[in-house]
Amino acid sequence: MTHNELSRSLQQYSALFDTVERAPLTHEQRVAAVTTASRQLLVAAAGSGKTSTMVGKVAYALHSRQCAPDQVLVLAFNRKAALELDERLRRCLSSVLPGETGVTARTLHALGLDIV
Repeated sequence: MTHNELSRSLQQYSALFDTVERAPLTHEQRVAAVTTASRQLLVAAAGSGKTSTMVGKVAYALHSRQCAPDQVLVLAFNRKAALELDERLRRCLSSVLPGETGVTARTLHALGLDIV
């Protein structure tokens, strides 16, 4: 993504990032949300806004029609984090996707069990 494309996306989805969570996403969170790559890893300290960033990224991907809800899988390292992600995704996406969101939040272990 070029600098101009990044700036355009940040501007176009500014209202989404202002309202997707209880507090508006920071500039760094917004950049992480609109940046796409074949693989991404989000690493940050506890309480730094990782979950908000992930919620923003999913909301952006759906709003920009880069994918359908049933194509999104959000992985967390533990069950508590997966439940938190699932709750926040459902809350933020409820206005866009009535009923079931179709977005899946799971632990890596739960995904493995589903595959097996």
